[in-house]
Amino acid sequence: MNMYISGLGNISAGSPFDNDFQNNKAINDSRILHPVEPQYKDYIDPKISRRLSRIIKMGLASAKMALNDASVDIPDGIITGTAIGCIEDTEKFLNSVIEGHEELPSPSAFISSTHNSISSQIAIALKCHGYNSTFSSRGFSFESALMDAMMQIDEKPGLKFLAGSVDELTDKLADILENFEIAFNLNLNKNKFPYGEGAAFFLLSGEKKNMRYGKISSVKMIYNNSDENILDVIENYYNDNKSIKDKTDLVLFGGEIDEVIPVSKIFADCGVILFKKYCGEYFTSTSYALYFACMLLKNGLKNISFDAGNSTTVSKIVLINKFNNKYYSFVTVEND
Repeated sequence: MNMYISGLGNISAGSPFDNDFQNNKAINDSRILHPVEPQYKDYIDPKISRRLSRIIKMGLASAKMALNDASVDIPDGIITGTAIGCIEDTEKFLNSVIEGHEELPSPSAFISSTHNSISSQIAIALKCHGYNSTFSSRGFSFESALMDAMMQIDEKPGLKFLAGSVDELTDKLADILENFEIAFNLNLNKNKFPYGEGAAFFLLSGEKKNMRYGKISSVKMIYNNSDENILDVIENYYNDNKSIKDKTDLVLFGGEIDEVIPVSKIFADCGVILFKKYCGEYFTSTSYALYFACMLLKNGLKNISFDAGNSTTVSKIVLINKFNNKYYSFVTVEND
């Protein structure tokens, strides 16, 4: 089932409001890459905004961007992916428990810390009473939201679903992730990217007449808990899907720097771009790659440089992401 993209909204470090990716500096010396946040008053009533945490404001603003872009007021459903949820509120609640010696901590921070708070607040703000779901599947959180949207649209192609992801980062969480080698000390490993955060939402439907950016024709997730490296996984997957590989114009790759040339070779030397050099490494960075792909399908390859290979046209883009050497995802985006 194809999903047609009619609107998008993005808040990230990587050129969130336009297609001028080349003026966005590549990342090489930051430990944490924070997003460029909009003026939230343009999307959220300031009286309400004061009561919302930063991650909820990012999710709500990017959701409204997508709806405004598609000229839609209320979607038929909202599907959100977030791996760690409202971690800042979680920290506040745990700190209040510790500081209060486990006696009568305020429940408000706990209520706001749940993963589905983001999707719920979007629904409340939009007065959307339709389907509402949140996926928290670590490195597959956004991809799981896309798969759910695809199944919903398969049953009812005429409905419009708002699907996206939000993840935030705090200094304490960065320390934890660095200890588990999910986020990286760039001074020790120049082959990695710093940790990032961001939000992106897309308005999807099953009707081609609604397409303004492109269509998502396939979503695949592979959990690899073996010694097989990503290059072998890519080879095996696309050997079984030769029609996708043979017609691919561009690969947006979320792996490591030294893997980019071998990936280009797999796709007959087509252009490969390391999208995490713009947005950083985080659980749901595939959503940024999808935003990137949509902008390229709409505006072309002008002012875009490749990290390996070369492309002169762009009609089919493959997004390949690797997270924590276990979560591999493959998303195909086309403009026809």
